[in-house]
Amino acid sequence: MDILDDFPESEKIMDGDRVTELVELMKKIQSRKISFNTYWKLLGDFWEESGFPEWSEECYFRIKD
Repeated sequence: MDILDDFPESEKIMDGDRVTELVELMKKIQSRKISFNTYWKLLGDFWEESGFPEWSEECYFRIKD
Protein backbone atom coordinates (compact mmCIF):
# COMPACT_ATOMS: atom_id res chain seq x y z
CA MET A 1 0.00 0.00 0.00
CA ASP A 2 1.30 3.41 -0.98
CA ILE A 3 0.49 6.60 0.94
CA LEU A 4 -0.38 8.26 -2.38
CA ASP A 5 -3.27 5.81 -2.78
CA ASP A 6 -5.19 7.94 -0.28
CA PHE A 7 -4.94 11.08 -2.43
CA PRO A 8 -7.28 11.79 -5.33
CA GLU A 9 -5.55 11.52 -8.71
CA SER A 10 -5.76 15.28 -9.21
CA GLU A 11 -3.63 15.90 -6.10
CA LYS A 12 -0.82 13.50 -7.01
CA ILE A 13 0.83 15.68 -9.65
CA MET A 14 2.38 19.02 -8.78
CA ASP A 15 2.42 21.77 -11.37
CA GLY A 16 5.78 22.11 -13.15
CA ASP A 17 6.32 25.65 -11.88
CA ARG A 18 5.71 24.51 -8.30
CA VAL A 19 8.17 21.65 -8.75
CA THR A 20 10.79 24.08 -10.04
CA GLU A 21 10.19 26.40 -7.09
CA LEU A 22 10.59 23.53 -4.61
CA VAL A 23 13.76 22.22 -6.29
CA GLU A 24 15.28 25.72 -6.33
CA LEU A 25 14.53 26.09 -2.63
CA MET A 26 16.24 22.77 -1.90
CA LYS A 27 19.26 23.80 -3.98
CA LYS A 28 19.58 27.04 -1.99
CA ILE A 29 19.68 25.25 1.36
CA GLN A 30 22.07 22.57 0.09
CA SER A 31 24.48 25.19 -1.26
CA ARG A 32 24.09 27.21 1.98
CA LYS A 33 22.83 30.30 0.16
CA ILE A 34 20.07 30.68 2.75
CA SER A 35 19.90 29.98 6.48
CA PHE A 36 17.92 27.14 7.99
CA ASN A 37 15.39 29.58 9.43
CA THR A 38 14.88 31.16 6.01
CA TYR A 39 14.54 27.71 4.46
CA TRP A 40 11.87 26.61 6.93
CA LYS A 41 10.00 29.91 6.48
CA LEU A 42 10.05 29.66 2.67
CA LEU A 43 9.14 25.98 2.76
CA GLY A 44 6.25 26.71 5.11
CA ASP A 45 5.06 29.46 2.78
CA PHE A 46 5.37 27.06 -0.17
CA TRP A 47 3.20 24.40 1.49
CA GLU A 48 0.67 27.00 2.65
CA GLU A 49 0.29 28.29 -0.92
CA SER A 50 0.05 24.69 -2.17
CA GLY A 51 -2.91 23.96 0.09
CA PHE A 52 -1.16 21.93 2.78
CA PRO A 53 -1.51 24.02 5.96
CA GLU A 54 -0.60 21.10 8.23
CA TRP A 55 2.75 20.72 6.44
CA SER A 56 3.39 24.46 6.62
CA GLU A 57 2.73 24.44 10.38
CA GLU A 58 5.37 21.72 10.78
CA CYS A 59 7.87 23.85 8.86
CA TYR A 60 7.12 26.98 10.86
CA PHE A 61 7.50 24.96 14.07
CA ARG A 62 11.11 24.17 13.10
CA ILE A 63 12.15 27.84 12.93
CA LYS A 64 14.54 28.65 15.76
CA ASP A 65 14.26 32.05 17.44
